Amino acid sequence: MSKKIKDTHFLQGRNRLYVVIIGLALILLFVGYLLGVASYEYKNRAKELKLKNVITTLGSDVVPSIISYGKVVSINGREIVMAFNEDKIRIKVKDDAKIHMLSGKLNGDQTPFDFNQIKVGDMLNIDVSVDHGGNFIGNSVIDFTQN
Repeated sequence: MSKKIKDTHFLQGRNRLYVVIIGLALILLFVGYLLGVASYEYKNRAKELKLKNVITTLGSDVVPSIISYGKVVSINGREIVMAFNEDKIRIKVKDDAKIHMLSGKLNGDQTPFDFNQIKVGDMLNIDVSVDHGGNFIGNSVIDFTQN
């Protein structure tokens, strides 16, 4: 065999090696991508399940109520957005919710109050529960600002 033919065979073998290496690299890259996607979805499912369990527990009879305290930021119908230390909460106050005004500074007397008298800037204490959708429902309201 001539030197030219040997060189051609060598180059063809080398090119095949490059193709095989590139092909293996692409396969490994694809497998890594699939493993990353599967891992990401597994983590998200675990977080969703944990959140679902928290919502179920908060909405159960084990947790009869939660107290939310803050300043009224906005009112839209019976929905109140309150804020405390930069954290906000959106609460839908039930139509039959008990609403009171704290009337005595020292003795804590409460007098019945109308929902329409609540305004932006008032400080409220709302007894809330969580429905199955994870929404906060106001069962009773105490307005501390109207003194």
